[in-house]
Amino acid sequence: MRLEILQGDCGLCDLCAIACSTEKFGVQNPLMSAIKVNHRGKSVGHQRVDGGPGILPCWHCDEPPCLPACPYDSMTIGADNVVSLFLDDAPEGFNPCVACMKCVKACKDMHGVSSIFISQKKDRHMTTKSGRQIMKYSLYKCDMCGGDPKCVKICPRDAIRIVD
Repeated sequence: MRLEILQGDCGLCDLCAIACSTEKFGVQNPLMSAIKVNHRGKSVGHQRVDGGPGILPCWHCDEPPCLPACPYDSMTIGADNVVSLFLDDAPEGFNPCVACMKCVKACKDMHGVSSIFISQKKDRHMTTKSGRQIMKYSLYKCDMCGGDPKCVKICPRDAIRIVD
């Protein structure tokens, strides 16, 4: 399962990003979305993007480079080929993400730009191995809203759809 973007049909309205940020973070802020709308063809959030305007989702790769790049066992892949990234709620057998950025680099190396995004501020309390308390950035990516992507539902031009 992955998202297919019909870039030519996109009106760059940001509704997909607003639906995502509302669902995932409880705020209506396209900069806090796991799907980015590139209005100028230059930058999206903290990411540099080459090319024209359009939508940048997670590609949900057949062989995702982010998964083996994670040295902390903070990611898993589901039967639907969607990679989940665990922050502070890591299930048994996994560890919380420490924002080492290796998954971001692996995604960028494969696609030219990463679809794993960095939060705008340090918002997670972490304890280092020496016991020191620090604040870390969060990483986040599309998890297909558990199989019911809000970006697909809200798009007024049907420019985003689910494909198997």
